[in-house]
Amino acid sequence: MATGRRGRKTTAKRKPKRKAAPARKKKARAKAPSKKKRTKAKATKRKPARTTATRTVKKKKTKPQGARAKMVRRMRRPAVAETPPPIPEAAPGPEPQVAPIPRAMPPAPSVGDDMEVAVERALRDAGYEPPDPTAVAVLAAIGRGYAKGPASPPTWLHVDVARPIAEGLVERFATGDRAHDIDRGSHRPTTRATVNIVLSQTPGDPVGDPERAVLASFCLGSWDPATDEHAERNGIAGFVIPWYMEGRA
Repeated sequence: MATGRRGRKTTAKRKPKRKAAPARKKKARAKAPSKKKRTKAKATKRKPARTTATRTVKKKKTKPQGARAKMVRRMRRPAVAETPPPIPEAAPGPEPQVAPIPRAMPPAPSVGDDMEVAVERALRDAGYEPPDPTAVAVLAAIGRGYAKGPASPPTWLHVDVARPIAEGLVERFATGDRAHDIDRGSHRPTTRATVNIVLSQTPGDPVGDPERAVLASFCLGSWDPATDEHAERNGIAGFVIPWYMEGRA
């Protein structure tokens, strides 16, 4: 409450209430038509049309009748083959002669007959001109004894073993006979002593000094100081002396 100048009570005038305006209805917006995704129409698979198998009706063959049937029968008959003229028989020839089979093979020729010739020829080729008869006899005796043992061919085999054996014997003899170096020549006295020991233990006729020298040279040439041991050098005479005594008999 307010007081004025004259002391009167004044009341504030109330303003009339305004009527609330009616609420406006919101118009619903029309929704725009949604764009549908364009989808490709699926191609429908067409089933292949069924093919109807056409049935072939076999026509029945009609048998020919009457005169025609007789003609067909004649045509179907197999033709009779003409027999060829007979071939004249050839005159019988002479019977082949068969060589008779021998009951036993002939024995191989003895190698002792050709061993000395082969040894003498090999010594000439090695430079021994003329060859020493003692060397020829001793080496040929070793070859004959070797051919009867390790190199003995069977009786039915005809092979010349004298020439290759003689060439090997002369090669070893020449190597030992011409050895004057330290590696091989220094072992000559030991080899000669080994030959004497083996000869003293082997039964048979006595062997002279020239033959012992040839045997020592052959044993020395059969030993290789670069690869063989001293024990092998002493064992060579134990094989050579028996071959010599076998070929000497």
